[in-house]
Amino acid sequence: MAAPKICMGCFSEWNIEEHCPYCGWDPRKPLERIEGVWTVGDVIAGRYLFGTILCTTEDMAVWRVYDNDLGIVCYFIRKMKATEEDLQTLARSLEAINQKTSGFLVVLGIKVVARRRFLVISVQERHIKEESFLALLQNDPVDQEKLITEVICDFDNHYQERTLPEYSLLDGRYQVIACIGVGGFGITYLCVDLFLHRNVAIKEYFPVEWVEREGMEVAVCSSRYLEPYRIGLQSFYQEAKMTASFIHTSHIVTIYDIFSENDTAYMVLDYLSGISIGREMRVRAYRPYYPEEMAKIILPVLEPLAEIHDKKMVHSDISPGNIMKSQEGDICLIDMGAAKYCMDRQPLLSTAFLKKDYAAPEQYRTARTGIPENEGPWTDIYGVGAIMYYLLTGHKPTDALSRLQGKSTDLVPPKKYKVKLSKYWMRLIQYCMELDWTKRPGSVREVSERIRQLL
Repeated sequence: MAAPKICMGCFSEWNIEEHCPYCGWDPRKPLERIEGVWTVGDVIAGRYLFGTILCTTEDMAVWRVYDNDLGIVCYFIRKMKATEEDLQTLARSLEAINQKTSGFLVVLGIKVVARRRFLVISVQERHIKEESFLALLQNDPVDQEKLITEVICDFDNHYQERTLPEYSLLDGRYQVIACIGVGGFGITYLCVDLFLHRNVAIKEYFPVEWVEREGMEVAVCSSRYLEPYRIGLQSFYQEAKMTASFIHTSHIVTIYDIFSENDTAYMVLDYLSGISIGREMRVRAYRPYYPEEMAKIILPVLEPLAEIHDKKMVHSDISPGNIMKSQEGDICLIDMGAAKYCMDRQPLLSTAFLKKDYAAPEQYRTARTGIPENEGPWTDIYGVGAIMYYLLTGHKPTDALSRLQGKSTDLVPPKKYKVKLSKYWMRLIQYCMELDWTKRPGSVREVSERIRQLL
């Protein structure tokens, strides 16, 4: 069979036809010039590969575009005589559609490319028809303003001097409101998108042990950290692409953009107003959840995990701190910073992501050697089991290394904590947390089914 052809018009693959069966692009015909400025196939701003026009009206044109940084196909909408406010109104209307359709359409932002202003969106339907797209744009505008909500800063004030000052401006459009989290490799800020008037979370690549801040700029502390910093920056961009591949998946954080500035990189994410399950557990003074309460947290997490595993990827950082609960009670899995492809054998900065209470034995081996080995869906399943134990008992499970080195590999029974829990729940947890990865459940769908049976 002949190698698949890549369509320059809509970026699809096909094998048989002489022209693209989805958009009709014919490689034998000359490339068309768009507005007399660029040609189909041109890369604009070093990032955007322009395809063909999807549709046009009297005052608007929509292009298919491939975003090389996020690794996704998106659509650039240009209203010929529109003001910035017109694009903002259209964006709010489309965001309202997104809320009604559970992620079918995601507004990525307003971009100035080649001195032209575009509204950029992603649509779940890979080969949406012109009439369907125009129907989306003809919905009545919605007047909605997202206001800054109370910010919970869950980090040590020791890091405050390393964060960007309040009201700093990033990429000419994102205004920093507050720092909302600090990790080993990144700082997260609540920001306002001044173009779209919406709150976003911006994650800055900032490995705290390797860099320092000089004004707004990020500088590597020592020449010996230059290579690790470079590898980490590549991983940051890889994280963005992995997150973008699930842009229309429910219960997983949405990414809008990534850009470089201040000698580092920034990832623009949906701002989730709520609380992490880890913090919620502390707020409730480690009081155990009932199985029904636990299931309302775990089952929504298993849905995106199944899709992650279907793409031959593992999250590798399943922990209470990476599960968010919104003010409405919706559950969302965040942080793909440790994610990797199952067959990946590239060196990793794994020790920064290892959370010992939720890490499987094979993750310790990866942290020791720097090369992933024997990691797969079963690795995330171990983390799921550890979270279930924590939520149902109010105590963190014994870590994998201690279990391997101790007299018994079994988990501490709940009765030692004066917690009453059915033996069937403990059997499921023990099954998920088997030290031998070959003895764990075959998939998260199996875990999901067993939870539902026990309920």
